[in-house]
Amino acid sequence: MIGDKRIYLSIIFFTILDLLLIVFLILPLFNKIQANSKDIIIQESNLSSLVREAQELRENKDFYNIIFGNLERINDLFIDPKIPIDLINFLEKEAGEAGLSIEILPVTPKVKGEDPWPNLVFQVVTKGSFPNFLKFLDRIEDGPYLLDVLNLKLVGVKEKDKGRAINATFTIKVFTE
Repeated sequence: MIGDKRIYLSIIFFTILDLLLIVFLILPLFNKIQANSKDIIIQESNLSSLVREAQELRENKDFYNIIFGNLERINDLFIDPKIPIDLINFLEKEAGEAGLSIEILPVTPKVKGEDPWPNLVFQVVTKGSFPNFLKFLDRIEDGPYLLDVLNLKLVGVKEKDKGRAINATFTIKVFTE
């Protein structure tokens, strides 16, 4: 009987010891493992989100570089409204290469609020041969500025030493920044 009591006491002691080990050692360990697993899942989610954002930033940077290059080229199409010297030099150079004499006069538009985009208007008077005038007109229309040719008037003139020539008067609307 005494031996049986010892065995029962030993079983009770080891059962209580096992329960204490489970409650104070193993359960907190499992709780920490569960909490760390949740943290790892959150970290993986954050990492995948950051990787996605980094990829989008790279794509946006490439897109920005493409767009920025195009914006620079688009900005070059417009003239500075305060100093249109580049445009005037361009027109004089193209007229000279086409063998035309040229006169450029600024014109104030009749109605200011008519156009949605800001622009300057110039009256251009040229004198020379008709084929040279057509070459000049093609060059300025294909030139580096955004412009519109308006009110074209051609008048044939007979010169003593050159034969037949034309006087061309037209208005150009050049878009500004």
